[in-house]
Amino acid sequence: MIFKYILKISAYTILLYISIGILFINSIGDNFYLYILNFTSTLTYLILLLLVTHNKIHLKTNALIFIIFVNNLLFVGLYNASFFFKHENFFAFAAVDSLQYHSIATNMAGSSFLNSFHFIPQHWDIDDYGFPIFVSLIYRVINSPLAVNFVNVAINAVTIFFMYKIGISFLTKRYAQFAAVVFGASTYSIFFQSSGLKEPLMIFLITGSFYYYYKYTHFNKNIYLIFSVLWCLSVFLFRVPLVYFIIISILFAEFIRLDFIQNLLKLKINYKLLIIISIILPVTIFLLYTKFYLINKYSSDIVLISSTKQSDFPNYSYLFVYLNSIISAFLGPLPTIVPFSKNLNLSVLSGSLILRVYLGLFFIIGILNARKNKLIIPIAVFCILEMSILSLILHSFEVRKCYPHYPLMILVSIYGLQSIHINYDKYYLTRKIMVLYNPAVFCLIFFWNYFRIQ
Repeated sequence: MIFKYILKISAYTILLYISIGILFINSIGDNFYLYILNFTSTLTYLILLLLVTHNKIHLKTNALIFIIFVNNLLFVGLYNASFFFKHENFFAFAAVDSLQYHSIATNMAGSSFLNSFHFIPQHWDIDDYGFPIFVSLIYRVINSPLAVNFVNVAINAVTIFFMYKIGISFLTKRYAQFAAVVFGASTYSIFFQSSGLKEPLMIFLITGSFYYYYKYTHFNKNIYLIFSVLWCLSVFLFRVPLVYFIIISILFAEFIRLDFIQNLLKLKINYKLLIIISIILPVTIFLLYTKFYLINKYSSDIVLISSTKQSDFPNYSYLFVYLNSIISAFLGPLPTIVPFSKNLNLSVLSGSLILRVYLGLFFIIGILNARKNKLIIPIAVFCILEMSILSLILHSFEVRKCYPHYPLMILVSIYGLQSIHINYDKYYLTRKIMVLYNPAVFCLIFFWNYFRIQ
C-alpha cells in the first residue's frame, strides 16, 4: 500500500518538474544545468523511496545506509562542482555563514588548540562556536572544504541509523527504513551536506540525544540517560533554544512514562525521575543564567516582527501572515523549483520538500495518534515546540530554521501513515481528504512557483 502511495507522489513530483521546466524554460536560462541536476537528484531520491517500499524487495538496514551514503557522496560532489563552476569555491550559492566558518576554522587550524579559540569573534553567540571548532579539527588533518563535506556525508549515515533505531520503537522495519530514506537521501539533506553549514552536525547531535534516550527507555540503564544528556548539552554550541526543547520533551515523556503525577498523589517518589531532574535542572539553571538566552532571543524576535518581519508582508494583515506561518511550519515550506538569480539554493532543496508537504497531513495524524503509543511522545513534543516557536517568530518560511526537527517530524509523519495503513477502514474520512489533498498540493506548488517568477 505504501508503495502505491509513493508511486503516486512520485508521479506528481515528476509532473511538477517537467511542467514547470517546460513553461518557465526562459526564466531558468543559464541555470538549466542546475535544473537538470536538481531533477536528477530528485529522481534518484524517488527511486530509492520506491525501492525501500516495494513488497518484493527486502534490504538489510546496513546495506540501505551504505546505498544512501554512496548516493549522497555522488551528489555532494556534483553540487560542489556546480558551486565551484558558479563562483569558484566549494560552498553554497550566495554563501555567507559557510565562508565565515571556513575562514575562522582555517585560522584556528594554523594555531595550537588552546590558542585557536582566540580566532572566534567575540561578538558571536555561543551557538556559533561549535561548527568552526569541528571544522578546524578536520582542517588539522586535511585543509579542504571537501574533507568537511565527506565527513558530513558520513555523519548523515550515522544520523539515519539513529533515525532507524528510534523509528523501530513504534514502526515496522519497512516503515522505519522508509523514514530513514525520506530524510537521509533527501535533496535538502544533500544540500546541507555540501554547503559547509553547521546543520548536518547539529542534526546528528539532536537525533543522537533522542537515540540514547530511547535506548534508556528500552534497557533501563542510566548510562544511556547520561549519554542523552551529554549529546543534548553539545547542541548548546549550535542552537541554544533546541537544548530547552530536548529537555522539555524528555521530561514530559518521563512524566507520562513513569506516571509521575499519579505516583505523587499516592506519595510515591520515583527515584529515576528524580535523577533525571537532578541532572537536567542545574543545566537549565545554567542556561537561563547565561543572559536568559532563550527569553532574550525569542522575545526580541517577537518584538521585531512588528518592525522588521511584518515589513516583508506589507500588504497583508497580522492574522493572514501568522496563519500562513503556522501552515508553513506544519505543512511546508513550499518548494521553489525554478532556479533563478537569488533562489538557487532554494531550488536545490525543492525536490524532497514536495514530499515534505505531502507528509504534512500524516504528521497531524501521527500527533493525534500519539496517545496510542507513548514512545512517540518525546519526538512529537520536540517537533510541536519548535514548530510553534518558529510560527510565532515567522521563521517557519525558512528551511534552514525548520531543518532541526525534520528527522523527527518525518518519523512522526511515517507513524501517522502507518496508522492509516494498519487501520485502513477506520480512516475512511482521512482517505477521502487525501483524494483532494494530493492534487490540491500539486496545484498549490505549481502556482507558488508561477507567482515566484512573476
